[in-house]
Amino acid sequence: MLWKIWITLSISAWASVSKMRNRKTGFSAGVMASRGSGQARVRGFSCCVFTLPLMLFLSLLSMPDAVSGENGRAGISLWERDLKSVLKAGDKAFRANLQMLEELSVKDSISLLELHDPEKDLRIYAAHVYEHGRTHIFRLVIFYDLTGHLKQISILDYPSNRGTAALSKRYLKKFVSYHAEDEKDAQDFDIASGASYTSAGIIRAVIESAELVAEELASGVEGISGSY
Repeated sequence: MLWKIWITLSISAWASVSKMRNRKTGFSAGVMASRGSGQARVRGFSCCVFTLPLMLFLSLLSMPDAVSGENGRAGISLWERDLKSVLKAGDKAFRANLQMLEELSVKDSISLLELHDPEKDLRIYAAHVYEHGRTHIFRLVIFYDLTGHLKQISILDYPSNRGTAALSKRYLKKFVSYHAEDEKDAQDFDIASGASYTSAGIIRAVIESAELVAEELASGVEGISGSY
């Protein structure tokens, strides 16, 4: 599939260069004098349009493979790095040794996973979310128990020193016990002072991840005993 993409881009680039080379030019002295510099620009353009598809092709080859679930389940859309950070955050939050059971659903930038710890008989939902602040993208994971109650929010990656008031434990605890089936809008949640964009991103992540959890609850899938 990747080599087809490269070939398609290369053919498009060749067509563009050929069109430029075959373009009719006048025979005036001024045009003739500028032809040499024009041909140099065409050669430079030719180099770029063939190099860029090759770079894209190589970058696609270097992208990590999607992570596969256990017991032969289908692969998921999360990269391995993202899944590892989710499991690490879950282990810390619940003092467990969590493993991915399966990916339940995906919507936009949210992946809803089901995690479990066989030894502790623990099973939870984890919503991995990419959100945006004022000038940056950050990642967080929102944990729910199998009854739909929000248990914890963990910030996985926040590459900015702005809006950090919304990352405090005090602010994030305000979302604990929120139920996935509660019908709330963004206006129903508090905004952290000095962190309106980041707060809005976290609130949006909570509302949208709750919708996915509510869909799972509505589907009639019941959790096992011992869920957190």
